[in-house]
Amino acid sequence: MNKRLDLSNIWVRLAIIVTLCCLGYSNSLTNQFMLDDYLVLFGEMGVAHMSLTDIFTQSQGAFYRPVGHVILWICYHLFGANPVGYHAVNLLLLAGISLVFDRCVFRLTGNSKLALLTACLYAVHPIQSMLVNYITASVISSFVLTAQGSWWMFLKYLDDARPRYYGLALILLVMSLLCHEMAIVLPIVFWATLFFVKRVRLPEQIRLTFMPALIVAGFYVFRMKFFALEKSTSTLANASADWMEYLGAIAHLISWYLQKLVIPLDIIFLWTANLERGPFVIDMLICLALIAAGLILLFKIWQPGIRSFALTCFVVGLAPVAIASYTYMPFTDPIIEPHWFYFTSIGFFILAATLLIDLKNLVGKRLWIGLLAAVMIFNMVALRGNNARWTDEETYCRYWLSLNTGNLTPYFGLGRTLNQQQRYSEALQVLEQGMQSSRYHNVMILAEIGYAYLQNNQPDQALDYIRQALQMDFNYSVTHYYLGLYYERLREYDKARQAINKAILLFKHDPRYHQALERLDPGRS
Repeated sequence: MNKRLDLSNIWVRLAIIVTLCCLGYSNSLTNQFMLDDYLVLFGEMGVAHMSLTDIFTQSQGAFYRPVGHVILWICYHLFGANPVGYHAVNLLLLAGISLVFDRCVFRLTGNSKLALLTACLYAVHPIQSMLVNYITASVISSFVLTAQGSWWMFLKYLDDARPRYYGLALILLVMSLLCHEMAIVLPIVFWATLFFVKRVRLPEQIRLTFMPALIVAGFYVFRMKFFALEKSTSTLANASADWMEYLGAIAHLISWYLQKLVIPLDIIFLWTANLERGPFVIDMLICLALIAAGLILLFKIWQPGIRSFALTCFVVGLAPVAIASYTYMPFTDPIIEPHWFYFTSIGFFILAATLLIDLKNLVGKRLWIGLLAAVMIFNMVALRGNNARWTDEETYCRYWLSLNTGNLTPYFGLGRTLNQQQRYSEALQVLEQGMQSSRYHNVMILAEIGYAYLQNNQPDQALDYIRQALQMDFNYSVTHYYLGLYYERLREYDKARQAINKAILLFKHDPRYHQALERLDPGRS
């Protein structure tokens, strides 16, 4: 006896979402560690070498994301240096995110089909690919999952009026803030829910959003006081003196992200706006046209409802780019990372799903099913193609540099990989090209250039770059290790021991340092 699939059943919906995630990401499970994985997981400030107490009491440079790092800490103790386990956890997190998104949209609209379609579009879109492919992106997935969980509890409170749901919404908001700073946008999503969809009165809007807003304000003060956010704020103030240059860069970054939402090809996890190529007039005109179109839709055409809510989330979610893009200066030009814009994704995928459902009434069921299948297949093929580029650090960095050359990160990653493969001449070519292509440099790339020169039998050039690295950051242990190798090459063993011991003092967990000391002083390392 034939029975129609009950799409309203939560387990059926979960099975659909998990199946889509597995189909989309089955070729990503063996992708290797790369770039920030080595720093955030195994590096000098890596969670692999922290206790749970350390995670909550210490920052990672300018970052303080302890709740997100707990999952990474657990994964390390389960999987060690095996990337498959990390990717499997990331895949499960994405499936969880997509399911909770489904639950939120259903709570918001009462439309089961719209909710499932929204979640499925989210799950297979390549803009999310970093969440599974980048091993340390579990920190970002933790932020998204807790933010969505907070929104879901808020919606349940609005439906059921049970105080515990509101309390859970606030707890999950705090957890989300302790995963990623972009959670500061969440109270605006709460307000948009109340204003555009639930249509509650102003006093009720104020009552329900006051505590979330207060929590965000308290987090901002806490972050400013204890974990160096004021440095990022002052950097922005200094960087934005030329307002046309500033607005042009922001417009360029936003337009790149919007293009990738609509045509999900050639997506990388970090795009740089090269200020020397500004002022990006075309990008500014595009953004102005989109702003005008959004205002017309919001205030002239659409009535309050799900579309107005989605458009508001879409626009508000882009706002953090105005600050976040400049927080890495003066070490790079303004940048954008797609995972910053989860709240924009809320709006985009709800709008995309409503558009597809509206098309069903215009083109008929059969043609609509074909159109939907084409959209899903196109995204799936693009997603799997994107996964293949994450295979290893060399593959990904070469792909990145084929699209965007304004950031030192892919040069450093590729150069380091070539050094590890003992391809020192190639490493020098890549690393020095990075120095020439950017107005900026950092301690890591200087140290790698020094090491490449040393291994390429050019010790004088090696010492020059190693000294530059030491002047930039004396506490980067790798530089002292390379200095020790330099002195070892010159047979100045006392100086070599001194440098290696300094590296071990700064970071005792790198086995290379102990091996070098054992080589210099057998039996005493």
